[in-house]
Amino acid sequence: EQRQRMRTKVLQRQLARLDPAATAAERRPILLELGRLATDDSRSKLAAEHYAAALELDRKDSDFAVRVPLVCLHMELAQPEQAVELITGPLFAPLLVRAQKAPAAEPLA
Repeated sequence: EQRQRMRTKVLQRQLARLDPAATAAERRPILLELGRLATDDSRSKLAAEHYAAALELDRKDSDFAVRVPLVCLHMELAQPEQAVELITGPLFAPLLVRAQKAPAAEPLA
């Protein structure tokens, strides 16, 4: 627990010291790590803020590092509107299209 707090402080300092012109590739990993640490520390609202900031830096989220934790955090925080907005938005659209094309499962007898 002490290590997590120290790691969080180090990452917050790194993020604060980054040049405002720093690239998304430099900021996003720090925000993802801060989000993970906040989630592990049961600070869901702060974690959601970090993940949302990381999503702003990479709107496509090609590595799925943000969309799944962020949807889970919105559900945990009782924010269904935000969760539904993410699921029905462009991030999950390719998954929804595949699910609609899949044949319906047969009911169990």
